[in-house]
Amino acid sequence: MTVDEIREEKRKLGVTNAMIAEGTDLPIGTVQKIFSGETRHPRYETLQRIEAYYHQMHATGMHATGMHATGMHASPLQTAAPDLDFTDFRIPVHLLIAGEVYRQMANHLLDQETGYLPVLYSEASTAGTDKHAAKPASVIICRQDQAERGQISGKPVFVLEVLPWGSGQEAFYARMSHYRNAGIQECWIIDPAQCTLAVDHQDTPGSPVWYDMRTPVSTPVSVGLFHGKLMIDFQRILGWIRDIPVSKRIGAAKGKFNVYGNFDEDNEAIANLLTGGIL
Repeated sequence: MTVDEIREEKRKLGVTNAMIAEGTDLPIGTVQKIFSGETRHPRYETLQRIEAYYHQMHATGMHATGMHATGMHASPLQTAAPDLDFTDFRIPVHLLIAGEVYRQMANHLLDQETGYLPVLYSEASTAGTDKHAAKPASVIICRQDQAERGQISGKPVFVLEVLPWGSGQEAFYARMSHYRNAGIQECWIIDPAQCTLAVDHQDTPGSPVWYDMRTPVSTPVSVGLFHGKLMIDFQRILGWIRDIPVSKRIGAAKGKFNVYGNFDEDNEAIANLLTGGIL
């Protein structure tokens, strides 16, 4: 076979350079140079070995997707893989909210080279029978010198936590107390089900400050740690929360009473009462 003929036969068989090198015991570099055209006049013996490899494939009826039958290996891209099943695939909205806050913080902290690192973190929970149960999603800010040896060590200077739907007021106050007791300088907690944002500064009288996330009044909010230079705009997040039907925001009360078809349109006041309204 000529060089052009072995190239054409390679295309028909669907084999790769690596497969040819393995099947002929030729160096992979030699095979690559032949098929790339870098070696214009390969040795006759080399062409014979490639041609013998092709004959072996035809004799055994093998092709690129059946290499294992002859002891050779198929390309990973040509090996059949099991179908992915997204039938039960769900992502909690509170992860989306945390991601948007992280995006804004990262754009400022990293682009301005402030010496601080934003980190998006969420740990899925496997406890209980509900495999979709999730822990809060957090955005933390640490000093850059806290990152070393592949990890960030030490107490963050800022924590924003987004509670999963249905966490309830007890979980809210427990998380706030948790961060206060840990000595976190500034802590924000978003409860999408209640449409509230609480901003807590350890050394600021009157903390926490509450924001009603159902109105534009809460946008933007300044991160106190950066003295007004880092502002978080909640407009996009507010849109997501408003798009969630009230019946989906009931959370902790779910299953304790029936939700009728016109619940969202005609009973907003009742919904606020059932969910606790503004804390």
